[in-house]
Amino acid sequence: GGSLAQGHLVEVTTSYGVGMIELPLPRDVPATGWLDVPLIDRDDALYAPTMNLAQLAVDVADAFDHMSAVHTTSIQFSLLSTGTSPFVRTLGCLHFCAESKESTWDVFVAQLESEADVRLLESNMTSEEGAAVGHGSTVVLIMAQPNFSGVDTVPPFDTTLFASVAKDVLLRPSTSPRSLPSTD
Repeated sequence: GGSLAQGHLVEVTTSYGVGMIELPLPRDVPATGWLDVPLIDRDDALYAPTMNLAQLAVDVADAFDHMSAVHTTSIQFSLLSTGTSPFVRTLGCLHFCAESKESTWDVFVAQLESEADVRLLESNMTSEEGAAVGHGSTVVLIMAQPNFSGVDTVPPFDTTLFASVAKDVLLRPSTSPRSLPSTD
């Protein structure tokens, strides 16, 4: 980034308190690359979920942190992309990594525009790419980062346990109607 004017902050509230999500905005960003265009469009940096997506991301990260030998990184705004689709339109998407001694997984927590979009994403995700677990219009996408160690003894990536934990979080009664905090 260049200056603070090239970013935009959104306030979020979670069980840990008030926080900020930084959204990149290409306004006044000089064009770069082959096509001389900014890398993202203004509409790509959308964060307008109809539920408390930040709390859902915190709940999923906390659940992963309670798994044996797994820890998670900070939660940040992200665009949602899969192995087969470079851009999936969302109402908001947050990202963190889940790391263990053997592997690292990218975890995206997003609210899509419809339940049908979630079902389509779930059905298009292959087990080789990762796992997509949805409930209503929300989805948790878990994708293993590639292993460049050159060691053939690394076990294949298995997202089954992560998918099960994510599904449990999505189906918790206290988390199903995650509403946005009142602005009154």
